[in-house]
Amino acid sequence: MKKVAIILFALLVFVNGIMLTFQYHVYSDKVDDVAQSFDYSQTIDVTYRGNKLIIKHTFMNLPESPVSISWPKHHNTGKKCVKNAAGDAVDCARLDKTMTQFKKGTATTQQLQYTIPLDKGMTSGKLLTDIFATLKHGVVTQTQLHIIDEQRIGGQWFTGLPHVATKQLDLINYSYFSGDGAAYELYWQRTPMKKAFTSDEVTIYGRGIVNEKMQKALSNTAMNNSNHIDIIQTNRLQNGYRILFVKDIHDKRLAERIAVNQVKQNYTFTGTSWLPAVVASFLTGDKYGDQKTKEMVTTLDDYMTDAQQQAWKTGLENLEGQKISTAKLDRLLGKTLDSATSYFTMNAKTKNVAPLLFEDSRTIYVNEIEQKEMQVILKDGRVLYATESLFDTLGYTAKEGSNGYYVSNQTQRYRFPMTSAFYVYNNKRYDIASQPFEVISGNYYIEETWLLRLFGADIQKADKRIDITISDDALK
Repeated sequence: MKKVAIILFALLVFVNGIMLTFQYHVYSDKVDDVAQSFDYSQTIDVTYRGNKLIIKHTFMNLPESPVSISWPKHHNTGKKCVKNAAGDAVDCARLDKTMTQFKKGTATTQQLQYTIPLDKGMTSGKLLTDIFATLKHGVVTQTQLHIIDEQRIGGQWFTGLPHVATKQLDLINYSYFSGDGAAYELYWQRTPMKKAFTSDEVTIYGRGIVNEKMQKALSNTAMNNSNHIDIIQTNRLQNGYRILFVKDIHDKRLAERIAVNQVKQNYTFTGTSWLPAVVASFLTGDKYGDQKTKEMVTTLDDYMTDAQQQAWKTGLENLEGQKISTAKLDRLLGKTLDSATSYFTMNAKTKNVAPLLFEDSRTIYVNEIEQKEMQVILKDGRVLYATESLFDTLGYTAKEGSNGYYVSNQTQRYRFPMTSAFYVYNNKRYDIASQPFEVISGNYYIEETWLLRLFGADIQKADKRIDITISDDALK
């Protein structure tokens, strides 16, 4: 018995360890990006020498936990620790042998050096992107950037950061930039340009000056934590994060482009192309994007109270630094309106504007099978059930056809013309006063009363779940 007890104890310890490990990984997978993020500042020294850029990159205010390094795509094998005159590495103790991360440690400042090759040297009018190292999950709060031009090529440098000073010395030319946020790109132009407009948020370089009406429009783009950007007038259009190029500095959509680019600096967007314009619209109080985007914003503006609009804007600001998807915006909108909704997700699936609909957030079970993807929505005083997973669970085949919507199993065959006041069941026609189904954003929904009447469903609703039961006899 003692031996059996020991074996059972060991088995329990083993199983408990497996469960704890499983729970840890599940928890880790669900940790939000913001929980893993950290702020840091940086100083970047760029030396133009020969046909290459030698970059000394100093990271400051690092956390003590391990930090992964994302190297520029175009760097060569010149990555290494920075050394002093005596040949000793400086602020490099945490760099691991693979040069892929800073190991756990108490040193909050670390330095790296890497080289960006330029086949033909600096080319006037060419935007250099992805040339600076970044830290995974890191958010840059402040950047100082020094450019040492040993070739003395002259011209004018742009980084998107506010320009502080430029000096022509005996052996080098020197430019200095400093400001909030990260540096993403580098641009050099042989012919210097004059400023047409400047503010804390934007500097415009071009011909002439920006008129008062445009200045007012530009001032409306200012958002909390918005970083400075450069606008350059040129016929060669190419865009970075903090450097935009325009043919006409009086373009009516210039303010929109600035606002959207500022948003792209502060958020990472996934999936849908119109998300940056939507977020920029709510943060600035203006309406940007195409006609659909503007209608979406108008729909929410018209529905929300002043208090809800303020809570929604604050919620968006609190998402800075995170990945933004339609699902994440839906969760925030549901919290703001105190009602679950898939407004943004539904609009991502259709060319037209999907209506603002609210959902029953209770878990749905069909014949005791949980329906994780099934929606129950409230529309015009009616309760509508998404049909795809419902019919699939019940063993029906449901599809669009040439003469309507078809639902069938081995013994039952339904056809719903959708545009006429009747349906066909096993080749027999039945007149109806209302349509059982409705198409919303390309998805079919059946009204609750018709689910009960046509398919013999029994629906029981509790505080946290809805049970839909259809007997075997009803399916025959």
